[in-house]
Amino acid sequence: MSKMIQNLVFQGLYQLIRVTLPFITIPLVSHALGANALGQYNYINSWVQYFLLFAAMGLPLYGTREIAKVKEDPAALAATFWRLETFSICLSLLTVILALGLGYIFQASQLYYLQLWLILGVALDVSWLFMGLEDFKKVASVGMLISLGTLVAISVLVKTPQDLMTYVIIMTFGQVMTQLMLWLFVKKYIWFRPSVSMKQVWQLLGPIFIFFTPQIGIVLYTNLNKTTLGLFLPDKAGVGVYAGAMAMIAILTTLVGTVDTVLLPKFSAQLSQGTTQKTFRQIMQVMQLQVYVTIALAFGLVTIQAQLVPWFFDVSFQSMTLILPILAGIIIFIPAGLSLSRQFLIPLGQIKKYNQSVFLGAILGVSLNILLIPALGIIGAALVSLIVELMVWLTRYLDFKQQTGLGYNWRILGLNLISGAVMAGSVLFLTGDLPATPFTTLIQVSLGSIIYLGLTTCFRSNPFWALLVQKLQELCE
Repeated sequence: MSKMIQNLVFQGLYQLIRVTLPFITIPLVSHALGANALGQYNYINSWVQYFLLFAAMGLPLYGTREIAKVKEDPAALAATFWRLETFSICLSLLTVILALGLGYIFQASQLYYLQLWLILGVALDVSWLFMGLEDFKKVASVGMLISLGTLVAISVLVKTPQDLMTYVIIMTFGQVMTQLMLWLFVKKYIWFRPSVSMKQVWQLLGPIFIFFTPQIGIVLYTNLNKTTLGLFLPDKAGVGVYAGAMAMIAILTTLVGTVDTVLLPKFSAQLSQGTTQKTFRQIMQVMQLQVYVTIALAFGLVTIQAQLVPWFFDVSFQSMTLILPILAGIIIFIPAGLSLSRQFLIPLGQIKKYNQSVFLGAILGVSLNILLIPALGIIGAALVSLIVELMVWLTRYLDFKQQTGLGYNWRILGLNLISGAVMAGSVLFLTGDLPATPFTTLIQVSLGSIIYLGLTTCFRSNPFWALLVQKLQELCE
């Protein structure tokens, strides 16, 4: 089994668990805590995310790239690793001091101080080492183990809204333990520690800051919605409803994003060797396969959401049905935009263009937050998310098309959109009167999958079927 296939298998298993477990944890937590308690958690977490942004800076992306460059030279690998990790520890310590000071000034709650332990996780995070080395097995194995442990802890200890503090402790220390356990495998690759001067460490500030600037934009247009909702809504239930809806979106986009994570080192190496045209065609093929899947997921969510929300979430989340149809569109735009950044812009070193798309999203997000959320609440937040992700994807896609001359097959994409719409209409017509139960959702998902696969295969717009036919023809020859 090739290393890339092995990576895909382990990442696939890890992402499968990350996708599967929320189907258990989200109902458990939402029924136990309710929208208001979860809203409090997510509102405070939205503030903590700004400190985590500063503590991590752009090191995960920069570190992955730098490790990939020196992975064949043990001495250079060790020197690069310890410079990067020392930088991370120093920056995290400065962030902790800042966060504690601001918490004291503004008389922050215990929930705030508990979540500041996440900064320790940032300091310990060495996942970029294994990603740069294309060793996804260890990251995936640790992630799966901690995810399962977190599930067990939540199911046993979180029962009522009064258990909010317990939930925060489980979520926070679960993330910290994930980073801590990866250190058990570091010595396989880094078996000595060269001398590293602080001058060498702080020289990293400039190149890492280049990767930091787009992270500012990303946090602003993905995290600011929760912060703004918490500031303008009379209680925090709306934050919980919006965060729950985004959790549903994240479940569906997580598995789709597996391919990007694995292919980043591969495409970086190919593009550095000048094999651009072949690689561009591969990128476009991945994107065409990806959008086929995300169209089905988006229409599928619109189809099942009315009968999913009542049993999957607590009754305090009922208003989620107002925003899930709006947010369904970003299931298509987020993976497509991420693919273009991770497989094209970053491997080519086109950080400036990457930054431009991100800051367009940030400026648009901040502006629309101010305009829409005070007036429309969670509906405004959903509209902001949809518009921003659409514009970020469109900016990157037009840039990719301009540079490569490649683009989506719009005839096939159109046929898939029609298939998705027909699938949604058919399932709603056939199952619209069924009760809101898990069995109804299972029926809807099964029926929708059959209809979508059948229609796209008949229209010859199913790219997986085309690939299968091509491989069979090659075997016959």
